[in-house]
Amino acid sequence: NYLAEKGESAREKMLAAILISVCFDTFEGTKSLETPGLNRMLNRHLANALVESIKEVKQHFDDNKKWNLEDVFTSTTVREFDSRFTAKMFGYKDVMEYYADARLYDKVENIKVPTLAINAEDDPFQPDASIPKAQAERSSHVTIVTTKYGGHVGFVEGWIPSGFFWSDRLVSQFL
Repeated sequence: NYLAEKGESAREKMLAAILISVCFDTFEGTKSLETPGLNRMLNRHLANALVESIKEVKQHFDDNKKWNLEDVFTSTTVREFDSRFTAKMFGYKDVMEYYADARLYDKVENIKVPTLAINAEDDPFQPDASIPKAQAERSSHVTIVTTKYGGHVGFVEGWIPSGFFWSDRLVSQFL
């Protein structure tokens, strides 16, 4: 979002940008995480991890009237956590306003720094249909490369994973 917000002025600070497994559309990404099966299990795991991270530093949030920590601690999805904690933490009126602001899907054409985005079509955070390929085609600065498989940040090379990542080679070529 920084690149889209700053437009041309971002070029004063950056020569290029790499986005790996970025969630371009927070609405669709969240909806994807809520589908039954593995995505829903991943969603619950992530929500639990977020809740635990706040529990560990609970003393920093106890006196704040923005949220009810007991409600935050019962979050079982990322959307619930974002609604009960994240949106309030950053001053949004609700999770929908937060997701709209975080959504990069409709801001791609504002990016004016050479940017390479690598996404997998099977990424549970960013389903293929919501990757802004047409917007990138119209952009003078953004290229989106998609792979059929790779999940979320899983661009391992070869049939037997060897520790080498295809995305690392692509990034080094881009830079």
